[in-house]
Amino acid sequence: MISLTAAMAASRLAGDAALFFLFGGSGMMALARTTVQASFNRRAVHLAQCWAASIALLALLSLICLQLVSVGDGWSSALDISLLKIVLFQTEFGQVWLVRLLFVVATLIAVLAARQNLVIAAWAGIALALTALAGHAAMHEGWLGIAMRLSQALHVVCAGAWVGSLVPLVGLLRAMKHADLREAAGHALRRFSLFGHFAVAGVLLTGVTNTFFVLGQWPLHWHSPYQALLGLKICLALAMVLMAVSNRYLWVPRFSGKPDLAARALVRGTLGELTFAIIVLALVSVLGLLEPV
Repeated sequence: MISLTAAMAASRLAGDAALFFLFGGSGMMALARTTVQASFNRRAVHLAQCWAASIALLALLSLICLQLVSVGDGWSSALDISLLKIVLFQTEFGQVWLVRLLFVVATLIAVLAARQNLVIAAWAGIALALTALAGHAAMHEGWLGIAMRLSQALHVVCAGAWVGSLVPLVGLLRAMKHADLREAAGHALRRFSLFGHFAVAGVLLTGVTNTFFVLGQWPLHWHSPYQALLGLKICLALAMVLMAVSNRYLWVPRFSGKPDLAARALVRGTLGELTFAIIVLALVSVLGLLEPV
């Protein structure tokens, strides 16, 4: 039988990945001009958003049930209504999850109602930011606690903007191959690059800040499972930054001379970033369940 820890980590991974796509991906598509948006398969995009919103909701509901199991008398506690009321209304993290649940539901409603991508991104972004009100980000009180929560919220939002936007970016790069879409796609790519710089910088700065908020030092003691996984996460994040820098400053300038070659290289680089991002999200899902020592 799957362990409780593994189930919680899997639920966190699924929920975070879905919200990343809904926030960053929908935001990226909102930045593109109408001519470029038309190049996307709207039915496929809407279907992907529906799946992502549904997964985000199911993952959060699963986490709530799994939390009941962890504080109750085993797996049967997952359906204990009286315990559910206590957790949701009498604990701080339960109240945070309840508010977050409302925003995830709002995101799903916006998707099903086929609202504009910017509206979907806004609801998903708030749901993401609310993760900073629970877990390790809530370990301090007072002004330090407020600063830590704000830093963590900014970290998650910047990461969601960066990683989530990589999915439609692949479609945008493929649109660059078509002469009639190249100008509009190039405009969207430049806008993405501008926002991408801020997102990556935000991830790095808040990542360093959060590390010192939680540990008070660099994660150099690799005998600690938490510090070992955090160190691996940092290495992978830096590798993603190098890939992003290579894409922007090595291959984007080559569009003017060799657009097909540049587009293929950028697609490969973007898929590489996505692969690393999934691994990082998996590590984050596990880190949230470990003691930060």
